Parts: sequence; C-alpha cells; structure tokens
Amino acid sequence: MTTDVILLKQVKDLGAEGDKVKVASGYARNYLLPQRLATPATRANVRQLAELKKRRTEREAAELATVRELADRLSKLTLSISVATGPGGKLFGAVTTHHISEALVKEGFEIDHHKLELKHPIHALGTFDVDVKLHPEVTTSLKFSIVSKTAPGTEEAQAAEAAAKSPRARKPRSEAPAKATEPAEEKPATKKGGGKPPAGGKKKS
Repeated sequence: MTTDVILLKQVKDLGAEGDKVKVASGYARNYLLPQRLATPATRANVRQLAELKKRRTEREAAELATVRELADRLSKLTLSISVATGPGGKLFGAVTTHHISEALVKEGFEIDHHKLELKHPIHALGTFDVDVKLHPEVTTSLKFSIVSKTAPGTEEAQAAEAAAKSPRARKPRSEAPAKATEPAEEKPATKKGGGKPPAGGKKKS
C-alpha cells in the first residue's frame, strides 16, 4: 500500500520540503513520520504548503550563496599534487579525481570526487584544469599542478641502473671471426748431390 505525505525537510532521492510525494505506507509510518521528515497529506496540512515552500526558497537561496562563495575560492586556488616519478619524469600510475579530492582535503576543502569532471586520468607532470560541479547552477574551474617529489638526481640514477640491467647492455660484444689461414704452397723436393742432370747427358756412376 502507498500513502501521500508532505515533506517537511529535504530527503535524498525523494524531494524537498513542500513536495507532496507518494511513498510506501510502511516507509512513511516507520521512518518519515517518526523522524518528522514528513507529515500526512491531509487537507489541513496541504494548506501549510505555502509556508513550507517559502522556507524551502530561503534555504535554497542560502545554499546557493554558500556554493558561489566556495566556487570563487576554488577558482583562485592552484592545487599542488606531488607524485613519485621514474626516468624521464614518467609517473608511476596516473592522477585521478580521487587524488585531486584528497589534495583538496589537505587544503581544507571537502569536495566529493564525483563532483570533479576530469575527462581522463593524467599521466604526465604539468598544470591542468578540472571542472568542479558544486551545484546544478554552479560549476567552476580548478587549476592543479602535478609535480615530482623524487629527489633531484634520482631519476638519472634510475635511468643508469635500468640501462645497466638491460639485456642489450649485458650482451657481450661479438668477436670478429678468425681469418682463415691459407695453406703454404708446397715446393718440389730437391735431391742431395746436385740438381737436375744436363739435358741429353747421363749421370756418372
């Protein structure tokens, strides 16, 4: 079963004060009415809607003024996010809306990361902008810088160490192939006691 109630206060995912809504009878009986978040939608209570809507308008105006002040403060802020880097300033991982939200907390701003509209995670050092949707009517731009917290000189040492561990660096230099030695030319053997007999002559006995 359902019943009609008039909200006396803002209720998430249901409505705000002055709204007449239909809810489950058990939800109204066990939660909304005991917590004084709503009242039954009787004829007498319906006549009070004008006063409720007036209070709602005043509350929303005060909230909007607060949000606009916050937006102005954020627009003047440059947030700094320190990250560990490797050779060449390469980030270990990426910076997301969670990191930005955590950095904002350190600066005294409680901003849910779902309100940060970052198109994609950041994988490099530098200065960037992110839209912050604080209210249906208020969106501001926040500037943040991603800087390396790695000590100077460490990146060069890491690069040198990585190069030393590279398989290419450990590969021994190939030796030039040994040059083949040509066999020595053989000469005809010479008999002891003289050379060749004269042509047409005989060797003396």
